[in-house]
Amino acid sequence: MTTHFESGTASRRRWLASLCASAVAVLWRPCSARAQTKSTKKPTAAEPKLEELPPETLDVLAEIRRLAKRAGLKELSTTITPPFVAVGDAPESFRKEALRICRDLSRVYASFFKGRGFEVAVPETTSLVVMTLGSIESFQKYAAAQEGIKVAPGGLLAGFYSVGKNMLVMFDFRADRKNLGANSERANTFSLLHEEMHQLCYNTGLLDRAREIPVVVSEGLGTFAEVWDPFRRGVALGAINKQRLNVLRPLNGGIPEWIPMERLFSTDELFYKEETEQEAYAEAWLFTHLMLRDHRNAEKFRGYLDLLHAPRDMPNRIEDATLHFGDLRKLDIELKRYRDRLALKR
Repeated sequence: MTTHFESGTASRRRWLASLCASAVAVLWRPCSARAQTKSTKKPTAAEPKLEELPPETLDVLAEIRRLAKRAGLKELSTTITPPFVAVGDAPESFRKEALRICRDLSRVYASFFKGRGFEVAVPETTSLVVMTLGSIESFQKYAAAQEGIKVAPGGLLAGFYSVGKNMLVMFDFRADRKNLGANSERANTFSLLHEEMHQLCYNTGLLDRAREIPVVVSEGLGTFAEVWDPFRRGVALGAINKQRLNVLRPLNGGIPEWIPMERLFSTDELFYKEETEQEAYAEAWLFTHLMLRDHRNAEKFRGYLDLLHAPRDMPNRIEDATLHFGDLRKLDIELKRYRDRLALKR
């Protein structure tokens, strides 16, 4: 069965609105806005032609065009920046900026995780497909045509990464500002960073597309990249995601009920229920931030992810988590203390 991360229907409708009302998210900047910055890029080899892409990538692109035709979208265009290829009806400038962010994130991602002892490798072939659509209307039409994606009419949708098809789908919020207004640029960056983090995790050896991954793990990794700044040189992953932290420790007082980690590891549905989605995502971020803050915790996390890679008939999620993270009730206590320490730094 194809698994989808449906970033707008259940997981981030209200979250995007709250994020974009703040200044925490970086702005989407068109290529022209960076024209005055002196480039230090070394000359690179000529980009591959479309027909030179790997067969599996061409198959995904052919399926995209088939579904786009069914959805009634206008002709799609393609831009290649290895190992990424963007396809969609968004303007070329949007596609190029999206691919620049994806490429830069892949480099920062590889550096960060290698530095924590993880064996990751960004693909050398052009195999990472990013679909860039020009408007929410195009996105809704395409999502409706793709089997397994449910679109709520009028919902504030952000995009999705399909594990089965290994492709990311996003759209340009700037084409329709009625939901986010001037903050649409922030929504573009936020959505792309979250979904591209999924794609990188599943294509670099960190996660295995063929294995069952608890949502607390996959979405924790997705949220870990949300506030990375793609417009500043030398910035690593791992910044405090203040908006996620604010869910767990609101600035106006009052702490929401804690969801035990045992439930988060065992019950993916918590991420898709309106009454628990925001707390589930926030706790997933907090857990991931704690696991990746130093080499000692990263070693535990590496061992756990290695276990998820192993072929097993009947994996027991609670036993797996306890084996590497210890008593999950004690982990709850540690996470609450970590939450409170981070809240003092806001």
